[in-house]
Amino acid sequence: GTSQSRAEAWRIGFGLQAADGLTPSDYAVSQAREQIDGRVSYAEVEHNLREYHEGNKSEEPHFEADIVSTRISAILQDDSFVLMPPMLRPEPGSPAQSQAPLPDPSPEPPSVTALGSDSYHGPSL
Repeated sequence: GTSQSRAEAWRIGFGLQAADGLTPSDYAVSQAREQIDGRVSYAEVEHNLREYHEGNKSEEPHFEADIVSTRISAILQDDSFVLMPPMLRPEPGSPAQSQAPLPDPSPEPPSVTALGSDSYHGPSL
């Protein structure tokens, strides 16, 4: 992907972790910047983060956010990843079907980049 799409994927990864009350380490944010700029791969980021956390036990509260954000970002950048609103609908007859139905998707669902920086208040990338 482009540096813009990589930055958006990281914002989503960090934002989803923030929804669970988890925050990334400063080191993860710096590694995200390196990956966005194309200097390291996602595999290198994850390897670097694991080494960092092994040597910095005081950063343990950030470990989950660091690793999961990296994986979310990588999945979002994988060309084989597809998420479409119809995929979110429960199978007929499943217990989940008795819950409130999802609204019908608009003809053109908003793109990931439509989120913009106004909707994200985590680390600055």
